[in-house]
Amino acid sequence: MVPFVLPLLFFSFLVGNSKEQLQVGFYSNTCPQAEPTIHVVVRDVVLSEPNMAAILLRLQFHDCFVEGCDGSILIDNGPQSEKLAFAHQWVRGFGVIERAKAQLEASCPGVVSCADIVALAARDAIVMANRPGYQVPTGRREGLVSNLSLETDMTYVDDSIQLLKDKILKKGLTEKDLVLLSCQEVHVPAEFDWQMLDKSKFFFLGAAIFSGVSTTLYPVVVLKTRQQVSQSQVSCMKTTLPLIRGKGFRALYCGFGNSLTGTIPARAL
Repeated sequence: MVPFVLPLLFFSFLVGNSKEQLQVGFYSNTCPQAEPTIHVVVRDVVLSEPNMAAILLRLQFHDCFVEGCDGSILIDNGPQSEKLAFAHQWVRGFGVIERAKAQLEASCPGVVSCADIVALAARDAIVMANRPGYQVPTGRREGLVSNLSLETDMTYVDDSIQLLKDKILKKGLTEKDLVLLSCQEVHVPAEFDWQMLDKSKFFFLGAAIFSGVSTTLYPVVVLKTRQQVSQSQVSCMKTTLPLIRGKGFRALYCGFGNSLTGTIPARAL
């Protein structure tokens, strides 16, 4: 199944359970240019930045899963804004919605809701990504609640199976839906931020990798050094055998502890 189909099933379910009386072509009389305008904005953005298709779809997922498809993730009400929640930290695409909204306000002021723009933009982005199109019932009202605490409804990659099931069932979905959505969802940051990484893990990893490589190559370094300081040319075999016979294999690691102690901190950093 193509990657976009399963999220579409999820959104279709939410639309079908919406409190508003939605209908296809809701703006056909009040703002007939609504859907064409949104399509042009999305088309231009996706052509210039192809991964924006997935970004806009993810924006709708995060908007719909919390309080329904009401555009509440777009509301900016200071430090308690829903969009600032940890669960939404990689969500983007707000500028695309604002651009479409600005154009529609110029031609149809106060008619098209941001919630509908999010839904239509996700649909058009999917089409631009060469995936099947689908009809979007419109007529959503704007959400009035944007609260940071609502992020607890979102699913997290470190949630237990039982917690994931509870969250999915709470939305009226099934355990099968959970399996399908989990198999398709891959969280890849649209923008890589080094400051958000736990760098301590990389410090230990770097030190461990360097230690393993050094342990493997150190005997070669010992033999090379002995050949370099030798007064006559001696083959590698003639250099190795006397060392092993006299002191055992430990001779190949003479001074290894001091070398490792001095270089591990530098390699970790």
